[in-house]
Amino acid sequence: HSFPTRRSSDLANEYFRGMGTQIQRLQFWMKSICSRVPHYTRIVLVGTHRENLNNNCIKILNDHLKSFLSEKYCAKVMENDVDRLIFFPVENTLGNKDNGIKELQSKIMCVASEQQKRLIIEHNIPLQWILIQDVIMKLKVNSNDTFCVTVDELQRIIMEDFVLHDKCRLSKDMLKYFHKIGLIIYVDRRQDFDLSNWILVCPEKLIDIFIDISSKPAESTRYRGSLKYDWKLLQRKGILTKQLLQSLLSTVEKEEEAVIAFLEHYGLICPLEYKEITRSTKYDCDIQPTHFVPSLLPLSANGNTPVWHNNDGDKKFYVFFCNFLPEALFHQLLSRAQKNSTLEFPNGKTVLYRDAGKFWMNPWLSYQLTLIEEEEMIEVTYNSRYC
Repeated sequence: HSFPTRRSSDLANEYFRGMGTQIQRLQFWMKSICSRVPHYTRIVLVGTHRENLNNNCIKILNDHLKSFLSEKYCAKVMENDVDRLIFFPVENTLGNKDNGIKELQSKIMCVASEQQKRLIIEHNIPLQWILIQDVIMKLKVNSNDTFCVTVDELQRIIMEDFVLHDKCRLSKDMLKYFHKIGLIIYVDRRQDFDLSNWILVCPEKLIDIFIDISSKPAESTRYRGSLKYDWKLLQRKGILTKQLLQSLLSTVEKEEEAVIAFLEHYGLICPLEYKEITRSTKYDCDIQPTHFVPSLLPLSANGNTPVWHNNDGDKKFYVFFCNFLPEALFHQLLSRAQKNSTLEFPNGKTVLYRDAGKFWMNPWLSYQLTLIEEEEMIEVTYNSRYC
């Protein structure tokens, strides 16, 4: 797995005086990766622009990285055996002639081979699965045409491949395995929308779509046209309207419902009911807020509505995370709590912020979730008088 590379020289600038800030940025990406991948995933740290540093600077940099990262991530970060470092310093301008790049390539191939053998032994992979995997890899080249397909459509594509024969049938076990190794996204779940009928052939496209939703648009897009109000609502309050969501998904219009279901499943967007808004015309329906985006919600300190009114009978307990608590994990929790509250107790008013929320456990018992990221924990508050 990869994340934005850091220049070795950036970390070492001004005699390492900015090291703390740079390490925090690196830790953010480490937390993000660790929250999304299996526990056995290995991570490679790569430092570019090696020519700007002498061997002494590289050693000092390595000591800093070990000091900040080894306690939490030592089991995941691969060591540079040749240089005895926790990262791989490389010089991109030299291409494949650079010794650092050669060492990096060798390490990646070695670990990838070990992981592949482990997965094959663990799952006892049949030859048919490997052949079907090759077909899916071909589809990824034309991912714009086959970004999101039904299980039946993928089966038809596979059967048309001349390498395969009639016995090569898709199975849930096969699709779950492909999902586990990151080849596709397959969710064996039946809810409001049956995701088990759909497959994301190119998973990274889902991230691209979410980036379009969560990033600030160009000024020409943000302040002109019929979506001006919608963009402001999204950026200021994290609320997503139907017409803006449809606009952002215009390139996958045929699979729009499936893509929305995947975004909801991973808590990237969450359904939001606004019963007080009248849906008298088609236009009103289009501007109706349909979802919220947890990562774009305002902070509770900046909101007008208090999340919780303290009472004498309040009880608190805490959920501690020994290694990391990324915001993304808390946002998924907010999404699930919101969905459960609105489905089970639609008359209970919820309160939503990026770092806190009020939800309902039953018709007379509400609870508060608060993110305390610096302490790596979540605070849960409820009133014991109603238990």
